[in-house]
Amino acid sequence: MVCDGGVDVAKMDAKLLQKIEELNLYVIQLEKENKKQDAEIEELLKRGKIK
Repeated sequence: MVCDGGVDVAKMDAKLLQKIEELNLYVIQLEKENKKQDAEIEELLKRGKIK
């Protein structure tokens, strides 16, 4: 299916879906890193290394 400007809408949808999936995976990765850092900070706080 082609729009007025000559853009293949189906291909554009597929490309956008791919980008959304990539961004979702990136967010999941960041969340894991954040949890790990939170645990490290908590451990340092318990040891009195940081305030």
